[in-house]
Amino acid sequence: MVSRLWTGSTTPGSQITEAATYHCGKFHVTTAGQAVTGVRWYRASTGSPAPSRLAIVDVAAGAVLVEVPVPDNLAVGWQQIAINAPYGLTSGRNYAICANEPTNFRVSWTSPAPTPDSPLVYEGQVWNGGTFPLPITGQTNSDLPFLDVIVEAAPGGTVGPTIDRADVDNALAAWLINTGDNTHQSDGLPWQTKADTAVIRATVGGTAGQLDATKAVSDTIHDLLTATNKNLGTLWDLAGHLTELELPAYKALFGSGAARLTGPNSAGGSAFYTADGNLVSQLVAETWQRVRVLRGDIGFGTDGWTMTAEEDFEDAIAFVHPADAYSLHITSYQPTQPANSSPAGLWLPRIGWWCILTGSFGAQRSFVDFERQLLSDQGHRMPGCAIQLKPGTLATVQAWVLA
Repeated sequence: MVSRLWTGSTTPGSQITEAATYHCGKFHVTTAGQAVTGVRWYRASTGSPAPSRLAIVDVAAGAVLVEVPVPDNLAVGWQQIAINAPYGLTSGRNYAICANEPTNFRVSWTSPAPTPDSPLVYEGQVWNGGTFPLPITGQTNSDLPFLDVIVEAAPGGTVGPTIDRADVDNALAAWLINTGDNTHQSDGLPWQTKADTAVIRATVGGTAGQLDATKAVSDTIHDLLTATNKNLGTLWDLAGHLTELELPAYKALFGSGAARLTGPNSAGGSAFYTADGNLVSQLVAETWQRVRVLRGDIGFGTDGWTMTAEEDFEDAIAFVHPADAYSLHITSYQPTQPANSSPAGLWLPRIGWWCILTGSFGAQRSFVDFERQLLSDQGHRMPGCAIQLKPGTLATVQAWVLA
């Protein structure tokens, strides 16, 4: 949801021409996970110049957080500028949108200030002659000046590290060696079954010896047994009953140990579940899928790829959708842009650049050179991307993930 200080179609109602001045509108947000994605300023009349400087300021720290360029189309009304790397806001912390205005700037405002979109809270304005100081000081009141911020929910989720085959081998070896978490022994056997298995092993060995000894005794009894020796006959029957009791007891003990291999449920601590309750086989399958992407076994667009987001834009975009690959399609460009046919499609030499975008941080840039181009990082999951094209260029970007 997009939030602004100036809600809906409201615009400043009062205006006056002044000498060089500055104005700052102070604000804060009441919920976490919000980020400034753009700013805008209002031109009250034709001929009024643009502000010479726009910035987002941390009021308490007295520091500029984001410096915003001031393009100008000379039109009357709202002039909006997108922030390519959205800046995350701390709930309850005081910020300000500040502008320096040159001489003959037509200052506009509204009093009392309208109620902003939630979760924004407006705190009043600070103004004076000259340029805004750091920390911000000056005259104050509750008016809302010609400045506005655009706040949206910051991109959510945390992309985990990329896993390759060596990581799997090393992690599995480390898990087998570490027996301190009481989930297994170094041979991989679940901890809860280890003691029972030892008892079974000892019982089986002891029972085998006892059965051999019993057989020897029974053979002797059989040799001595005669039709007239009732006592020996009774002893023979008793030995048979004891053997019949021992065998079911051994089977029950062995079955109990085997049943515990999977644990009583998926709470973890077994050969088939991790300590946090996830299936080991499922994690191995997902990891192997990643390994196949890194090796090039699975090409883009084959089974398993799914498009999760798509957006049209002009000139530039901060596309904050995690993906394993981005598909970029240039749909329109200026007549002055060189364009040539090539084996890889229409070649548009250096029509722009792109980079991986993590929060407000960009990574190494790469050129955009083709009408249709695949943007990827060697099979790694990317949290987002920033794309900058030449002015007047229209394009569509898609986010694709591999299941």
